[in-house]
Amino acid sequence: MKGVLLAGGVGSRLYPITTCVAKQFVPVYDKPAIFYPLAMLMLAGIRDIMVVPDETNEHILKRLLGDGSQYGLNFDYAISREKKGICYGYGLAEKFVDGDNSCLIFCDNLFYAPDIQSVMMRAADNFKGGGNIFAIRVPNPSDYGVVEFDAAMNVLSLEEKPANPKTNWAVPGLYFYDDQAFDLIRTIKPSARGELEVTDLNNIYLSRGQLKLTQFSPDTAWVDIGSHDTLLNASNFVHTLWKNQGVYMACLEEIALKKGFIDVTHYKAMHDKAKPNKVLYHYMEQVLEDFLAAKSGKPKKE
Repeated sequence: MKGVLLAGGVGSRLYPITTCVAKQFVPVYDKPAIFYPLAMLMLAGIRDIMVVPDETNEHILKRLLGDGSQYGLNFDYAISREKKGICYGYGLAEKFVDGDNSCLIFCDNLFYAPDIQSVMMRAADNFKGGGNIFAIRVPNPSDYGVVEFDAAMNVLSLEEKPANPKTNWAVPGLYFYDDQAFDLIRTIKPSARGELEVTDLNNIYLSRGQLKLTQFSPDTAWVDIGSHDTLLNASNFVHTLWKNQGVYMACLEEIALKKGFIDVTHYKAMHDKAKPNKVLYHYMEQVLEDFLAAKSGKPKKE
């Protein structure tokens, strides 16, 4: 399976911040926002990833992420030169996906649950084709795409930002699709706002009986980092997890080591590079100690 990370978008709701920096680079506590969805792809075991920025942010994104080899990943880039919506950006990855299944995720989504890695691995391993959306309960469903489903997890309907939502279950910016998605995108007509909507793509899969649903557990946190309030909420959430529980979210170096994407020598080089950031440096040091102890079968230091 391949990953497609949409990293474009104007970020107009974050004005005036986004007049000088794109929303994918805005810090969420101590990391750029884009690190959080990238971590989700890595947790799913995905190493081949296409990043889709717009032309104004291409050089900055490549400076930040490079070719992905520092994390044991393989990055490719496709530049979105037109503002035609999610499906337009996703469609640019057709040659990269090359007949494979793919996971599409947005750059401004933050997810967390204690079992989030298991959820992502199961979703990727169990995906057998068609489309797969996720559902998470929210207090303000009118702000999102909303899914209605029955007790057997069969999708009944999908609506984009309905005034009177049928449920409180939102569809976050995370999807699995098979290779027919790109042919289906070519049949979608632009919406009233002139965009190729992802809800329309999902409805096509639904009409064919090929749309599956994964329900996130009640203890899953999701933040759509699209406004000043949600940006603050996301930063506070990441900070609280770290200070109260010792959970250091989206440490790409840690994920790469534990998933076997990089070896210990590579990790140590990245650890040395992190020295100016004392928190990250000491955290990575502890991760390495625990990793080596687990590998040797010795009890870790208290």
